[in-house]
Amino acid sequence: YPDSRHGSRPTDKQHFTNLLIELKRAFRPFKFLLTAAVGAGKSTIDAAYEIPQISFYFFNLSSWESKTGIQVPLYSRQNDNKLDKELTQDWSVRYWINNGCSSSKIVMGLALYGRTFRLASSTENYIGAPAVGPGNAGLYTNEQGFLAYYEICTRVKQQGWTKIFDEEHKSNYAYKDEQWVGYDDLYSISYKIQYVQEMGLAGIMFWAADLDDFTGSSCNEGKYPLMNKAVNLIRSQIQSTISSTKSSLQEKKRIVCYYTNWSQYRPDQAKFYPEDLDGSLCTHIIYAFAVLNNSKLTPFQSNDEDTQSSKGFFYFIFILLIRSDRRLSLFSSDF
Repeated sequence: YPDSRHGSRPTDKQHFTNLLIELKRAFRPFKFLLTAAVGAGKSTIDAAYEIPQISFYFFNLSSWESKTGIQVPLYSRQNDNKLDKELTQDWSVRYWINNGCSSSKIVMGLALYGRTFRLASSTENYIGAPAVGPGNAGLYTNEQGFLAYYEICTRVKQQGWTKIFDEEHKSNYAYKDEQWVGYDDLYSISYKIQYVQEMGLAGIMFWAADLDDFTGSSCNEGKYPLMNKAVNLIRSQIQSTISSTKSSLQEKKRIVCYYTNWSQYRPDQAKFYPEDLDGSLCTHIIYAFAVLNNSKLTPFQSNDEDTQSSKGFFYFIFILLIRSDRRLSLFSSDF
């Protein structure tokens, strides 16, 4: 984020605004859409963004916090301190709106994964319990402190983890021995869709499609259970609103799906390719990631683009767009 990383300067806040203005001007002749994944924490927002000036197509409001606890709580808890109260989706959404951003430009992020921790004591397993490090890596995602939803399902449904729904946060956590994870499931994600509708937000964003149970083999909830639940609720609530108002006009919610080009390297059934992405669940697909190289946005993986002997993943994503039964928009994201 601007002014938030080593070597950045306070003036980067203004530079970021200028960059977006220039990009929007350059994109206009091609009818390209401009979007950004922006921070949710107060310290990041205050340091990085001139909110009234960066009004463009839409924001993907994300949280990248890795503190002990549920990584994307919807609401704060009664006994939370000031900092913890600011690290909720509700607080972040309202802060962006109160500082000049229209609710119709905010796309709220939904995490199809959980953040994990290694507890200091297996007998202290509540939210905010002391932790001594990240949780064990998953078999497929192979990253400490992180589990895909399908890996969490395996632990809860097959390995005897204790699952708790927190009524204040409107989210879940589960634990066994010294391992702890916070995450969303079919029940908790329903509260977030209700919130998106009540606040009049632009839609939802999934990070990332490959982290849902896309094969349907781990959770016994069908393929893409979290994405299907969220999308079906969004569409059914829109239809209900149209019916109750007898209106023929529909404010289409944006459903943004991230496709990660490194998920192809996961082992066995966790490998994820463009053909595994269900385009019917998305209105926009963001291809992650490209890389900025000598002032040019270039592919990150060797098989992103076509070669003389094979088609690249960009090609297969475009085939997905063509075959989809609804109009999709494709973005490339850099990092």
